[in-house]
Amino acid sequence: MATDWYFARNDEQRGPHSSAELKELAAIGDLRPTDLVWREGMPEWVPANKVKGLFAESVPPPVPRHSPRPEIPVRIVNEPTPNKSNGLIVAGYVCAGLSLLLLPPALGLAGIICGIINLTRGQTGHGLAQIILSVTCGIFGLIIGAAMMS
Repeated sequence: MATDWYFARNDEQRGPHSSAELKELAAIGDLRPTDLVWREGMPEWVPANKVKGLFAESVPPPVPRHSPRPEIPVRIVNEPTPNKSNGLIVAGYVCAGLSLLLLPPALGLAGIICGIINLTRGQTGHGLAQIILSVTCGIFGLIIGAAMMS
């Protein structure tokens, strides 16, 4: 019969089997894709995976049209750039130093304000140093000024 199939593995021939039986053998694993199969009318034995519809075709998953990119958590940090000087840092130190000699309240206050601004911009070390220096120089400036007036 033309629907009788035979298969061979390790030089051992098995069959005949109907098309339905052969498909069932493939489904349960008794027929492997590498086994050779033949039926009347075929010129030669062929690997079982060459017979259309014998094995369940593995369909790859569809390619997404828009590949979603994973979200990267972003944390914005206002960190100072190392070794970068700006005019406000210099102004804070100049005001603090000059408050020792000239107009202690005004220049001391200006040095403190520069220090606070530098703190908010992430220049923690400079900001704290300017505040401490401005307060200290401002107080000593007032003391020196009072001593000179008396």
